[in-house]
Amino acid sequence: MPQGERRGHDVDLFDVTYDGDITDGGRRLTGGLGQLTDGELGQSNFRVDRYGARGYEWIGWRRRDDVDHADFVELAFRFDALRNFSGVSFHANNQYSRDVRVFRAARLTFSGGGGGRDGHGPRSGTVNYAYLRDDVIEYARMVPVSVQYEIGDQVTVRLYFDAKWVMISEVQFESGTQQLLISISNTITVDYYQFVVVL
Repeated sequence: MPQGERRGHDVDLFDVTYDGDITDGGRRLTGGLGQLTDGELGQSNFRVDRYGARGYEWIGWRRRDDVDHADFVELAFRFDALRNFSGVSFHANNQYSRDVRVFRAARLTFSGGGGGRDGHGPRSGTVNYAYLRDDVIEYARMVPVSVQYEIGDQVTVRLYFDAKWVMISEVQFESGTQQLLISISNTITVDYYQFVVVL
């Protein structure tokens, strides 16, 4: 995922606790965990100096207006095993008076594990989510996205800008490990995987 950015001269919206690889001159984070999965929710006023640095709890990205940049920020999450996802929640800032809004839409792609819907190749499913803009309350909030049993060991998330900035302090996944359910017949069907039991 892209590293967060500096906002002005006194607010760093970087992931300073990231424990993975930092590449591309400090602009990309891969292979680790950091502030988006630490269980700490950011305060609504991201300028509050809670841990010795303004914006510490938030990771933020600025929309680029030139044509060479996308209208979204893309995050990738990898898991150690195939998971059955039922929901993903994002703690997002909505301080619109300071050019920060909850993302206008999200696209979540679940992949990995092989055995796609046709029984061949990698499995993949996509969930599209649209957020109804809030022009009244500037509080940060959890934005839950129901994904209804998507399976994978990798989740790629695109968050589409609705203002100059998107700020996220936490991403939470509701999931369980994918398990085989054995039926009485000689054929076992699990979602789109099919196995034949030889007795």
